[in-house]
Amino acid sequence: MITADNIVKIYQGNVKALDGVSFSIEQGEVCGYLGANGAGKSTTIKILCGMLLPSSGGAHINGIDVLEHPNEVKRSIGYVPESGALFLSLSPYDFLEFVCRMYDIGKEVYDHRIHS
Repeated sequence: MITADNIVKIYQGNVKALDGVSFSIEQGEVCGYLGANGAGKSTTIKILCGMLLPSSGGAHINGIDVLEHPNEVKRSIGYVPESGALFLSLSPYDFLEFVCRMYDIGKEVYDHRIHS
């Protein structure tokens, strides 16, 4: 389940990207998040993923508070950003190491898996 509760995001210069966004998506539901460029879609998703802090409000993913436990949330979800430019700069080994470290797989284990 995904819950957004009155999320507000104000950027530098008093630019309000989100103004009280609230919604709930139940387990098994499929949802589309539509809006014009600059409407706050990416900002909302980044807040839900724990990549960006809201100015106020909160969110939960599977009952986990995104603000209090962002790393636990990141371990339970997948997110493909608009631009995967980071991955273009990594070697295949570095990319695999990055993914393994995200999932707390120990170095001995991922070294063995990568080189097998």
